[in-house]
Amino acid sequence: MTIQIAKRRPDPFDGFSGARLSRMGLLAGMGDVDEAAMQGFIHIFAASFFDDLCDTYESLEAISKITAAFCELEERNDPQRIFLLLSLQYDALRKPLPDPVWWLAGHATALTRFSLGFTAYLSQLMANMEKKEKEADPQQLIEEPFDQEGWCYTFADFVKEENQVSDRKYHTETVTLETATKNHGKILEQLDTTLDDDDGTYSGVLALDHTAIRTEASGYTSQAKNITATKTKPSGRWTATICPMSRPSPSRTGSR
Repeated sequence: MTIQIAKRRPDPFDGFSGARLSRMGLLAGMGDVDEAAMQGFIHIFAASFFDDLCDTYESLEAISKITAAFCELEERNDPQRIFLLLSLQYDALRKPLPDPVWWLAGHATALTRFSLGFTAYLSQLMANMEKKEKEADPQQLIEEPFDQEGWCYTFADFVKEENQVSDRKYHTETVTLETATKNHGKILEQLDTTLDDDDGTYSGVLALDHTAIRTEASGYTSQAKNITATKTKPSGRWTATICPMSRPSPSRTGSR
């Protein structure tokens, strides 16, 4: 038997959107918007939407028109229409509105905070891209002559300034020197006060730190070994020798 499961689009107005947003960390314990979490949420989805626009539209002008429409609604302080415009743009991209964003529709406070923050960050991303495009092509910086306060301003020429960026790294190097004396003054005379250093990434000049000079004797070695002393005590052995002895017999003297 085959069981078919019908999948339906979740309804953000079924009364459970607050619980879902709380589990996502967007709402605090009392149901208020968690500003830090919402800020990260906005950056993620605004950047993702902006990347989708860049992948879909080839010209910067087309992307600029779309972001300008969001900015116009932001100036009107109309978060609901911003959310509606976002939904329509996802339809144009032939992509569904992300579920985490979709659930905001059931929570008015969260939707307002997201919509206005989303548009502000989207506008910032657009401005950054336009700035990079102008830096890459200086001709786009040229503007038509204009009058202001009785003065006529006309483009003259370009002036390019290189911004040098440097990075520093502290490095210490130890130098070993053999001398016939431990006198610091004599040792200093044999040491270079500066030393050029270049590891291929960082380069600079090392300066001698005379307070770090240490001396120690060389050419001496120490050894340790176990020594076993054996003391011999002379010893003697007495041997008893038993010799056979005869008992004298008494002698008799007489006549017959």
